[in-house]
Amino acid sequence: MGTLICTSDIGLFNCIAAEVNKLAGMYCYYYRMDKENTTHKAIYDEVSNPVYLDQPDGLRMPAWGDEPAHSTTASEEGRRKQWDGTVWIARINWERIIEDSPDGALLKAGGTKTLGPRIGDVMVAWNDFYDVVDVTRDGILDDERRIFSLYKITIRRNTKHEPWRRTIQP
Repeated sequence: MGTLICTSDIGLFNCIAAEVNKLAGMYCYYYRMDKENTTHKAIYDEVSNPVYLDQPDGLRMPAWGDEPAHSTTASEEGRRKQWDGTVWIARINWERIIEDSPDGALLKAGGTKTLGPRIGDVMVAWNDFYDVVDVTRDGILDDERRIFSLYKITIRRNTKHEPWRRTIQP
């Protein structure tokens, strides 16, 4: 697609994204799942014993989003509710917080951990736990060099598999 705007001003656009989240948004807590040490069930590859990098408190960061609306489904098993929403986190806030987290020293030493948010993580927003079901880049400044200023995170909570149960330590 090409350059959408002058990328020499990337610092300015990162600052704008971070300030909007701080002033008009809320603070959320993010729990990153350690995919290498988490065990899975043999059938359907479901998570049986999740391990999080940020226990017990999670990563606290400013985010902006629309409060999720719920939908109700009815079947032979009963009625279920599901809440779907979208949250935006400034990339610069994410990178600052990851550097200060316990595994930040590994990243500075050239470790192979993934920096961005991932599917399967858990987020606390609006005083509820939500599963992260999709992560995309947003606020794209330059497609060719993959420069962006926001993470767009799709979150979901349902009454069948409640996300808070995955963060409780036995």
